[in-house]
Amino acid sequence: MKFRRPVRQQDVTHAEVVLVRGDREVLLGRVSPDLRCDLALVDRLARIQLAARRIGGAIVLRHPSTDLTELLALAGLDDLLPDR
Repeated sequence: MKFRRPVRQQDVTHAEVVLVRGDREVLLGRVSPDLRCDLALVDRLARIQLAARRIGGAIVLRHPSTDLTELLALAGLDDLLPDR
């Protein structure tokens, strides 16, 4: 078994979409920093959140960019952010 060093914020170049259900977490994917941060992205994340809630879970974004954080807050989806 290999242990990884803790992830530092400056090492992360992308947001991670994590499915949380109970005490389990599964990485669903990453949001590329090259991906345009717009309402289409917010719509996709909202749809994933809806699907996750249907199975009793939720998604959380780890290490989102400032632009994505602000856009999610504007759309009322800042519950996807771990510190909220």
